[in-house]
Amino acid sequence: MSIIIDNLISYPEFIPMLAHWFHAEWGHFHPQTTLEQRIAKLKKRCTQTGGLPLTLVARMGDHVVGTASLVKHDMEVHLELTPWLSSVYVDKTYRRQGIGSQLVKRIVQEAEHTNAKRLYLFTPDRKSFYARMGWQLLYREKYRGQQVTLMEIRTAAK
Repeated sequence: MSIIIDNLISYPEFIPMLAHWFHAEWGHFHPQTTLEQRIAKLKKRCTQTGGLPLTLVARMGDHVVGTASLVKHDMEVHLELTPWLSSVYVDKTYRRQGIGSQLVKRIVQEAEHTNAKRLYLFTPDRKSFYARMGWQLLYREKYRGQQVTLMEIRTAAK
């Protein structure tokens, strides 16, 4: 069965799973945010059409296997940088099959449609994954008590 990437708006039933993934993977960056608040935030995204934020899901049949988002800002600092690739996650069962790369490439294309010339991300531990796709080191810094790497990629936007 092949992977299909589509907008989360078409699959609101995936929201609880995505919120659970985000809470488990990155909850330490925002420990005051509950799982219920994450669900509510994703539900709000599903009512917005066009523009940012945009959340994509990778699905296999009726199952969500991954996700990635395009957001205006992903950190409370560096508000001069926009837009950002955010929340790239692939279910552990489906990793190392190219799904994460497909999601990242699709988000870069979506950023191009907004005429963004550059796209940014931060990662605590996946620098090499993004570097293999052409992302460049911007700098390293401490964010919310953890060492992170900020990266950028130039898009094909004119």
